[in-house]
Amino acid sequence: MLSDFTDIQIETFRLLANGLSNSEIAKVRFVSEKSVEQIVARIAQHLLVVPDRAQNLRVALTGEYFKWIGSPRH
Repeated sequence: MLSDFTDIQIETFRLLANGLSNSEIAKVRFVSEKSVEQIVARIAQHLLVVPDRAQNLRVALTGEYFKWIGSPRH
């Protein structure tokens, strides 16, 4: 799965999972907020994570990230 993501997507995914907002990620990466939104949407699309009323997209993606890196759940 790692090979399916670009370095930019992986870095954005890591920052998102660490709790940064799109605005904060944009500042860290020196890109626009819109670019971050598009990258997050592509990550979600690739992982087949669909936002819904039952679960926040960012929370779902963070869960996927920690499953992906093999972190234990608490």
